[in-house]
Amino acid sequence: MSAPYQQILYSVNDGVATIKLNYPERANAISSTMSQEIPDAFARANEDPVVRVIVLTGTGKYFCTGMDMGGSPTAQNGRSSHPQVEAGYKFFESIANSPKPVIARVNGPCLGGGVGVLFCCDIRVSVASAYISFPEVRRGLVPAIISLYITPQLGPFRTRQYMLTGEKVTAKECLRIGALSEVVEDEVTLDACTRRYAELLIEGAPGALTNVKHLVRLVSESPAREDAIPHVKEVFTKMLQSEEARDGMSAFLKKTKPSWSKQRPSKL
Repeated sequence: MSAPYQQILYSVNDGVATIKLNYPERANAISSTMSQEIPDAFARANEDPVVRVIVLTGTGKYFCTGMDMGGSPTAQNGRSSHPQVEAGYKFFESIANSPKPVIARVNGPCLGGGVGVLFCCDIRVSVASAYISFPEVRRGLVPAIISLYITPQLGPFRTRQYMLTGEKVTAKECLRIGALSEVVEDEVTLDACTRRYAELLIEGAPGALTNVKHLVRLVSESPAREDAIPHVKEVFTKMLQSEEARDGMSAFLKKTKPSWSKQRPSKL
């Protein structure tokens, strides 16, 4: 894949590669196109010796709103969802496993998979008006893949609460619980804050920064994570093919509320 991209913007300036989610008409949802372009852009930044830091941000009002419901596998006549599951895992891994420091410049709300994107980043600065939320269960979905990145950092209790309720968690509350590095009032200040962190990171030796990232991930992740990955993929695949997901996403696209009273419990 080569630039220009269709749904992201890529630029390099003063040692910083900026990758901007550029799908504002769908609130920067993760489409099949974006799920291919992000890994490509991160590989490009990783391989460029000029790039020392990567900044990930969004255009418009949202940072990222997760899976593109309009292009989801359940909306495509039962087509096999396995390739989409693998593409989704590769998407998040490309961010989380970048050898270079990644700053999330959070310009707006993060929903569902967008929260996963946030938690894949090393430094996270946000405008005060932003929030995180997991609306998946209201749509018959399960935030399966992103649980791999969120649970170890946020902890099982808060992860479970937020994923079960779908409640909005403000940027200031995210700062309080340690999910954000800094919260500022507007985008002008956000730019200055992002630059400050980028400059701090550039002062570090490239190899040392990479080793710190690898060491922290190695120490903090449970040995059970690798065993959990196949199960997470299986849950996500079954979920995408479930009756709940079909009804939930159909209701979402029609802008109505789904009725769960007719549904039997999902057997994932």
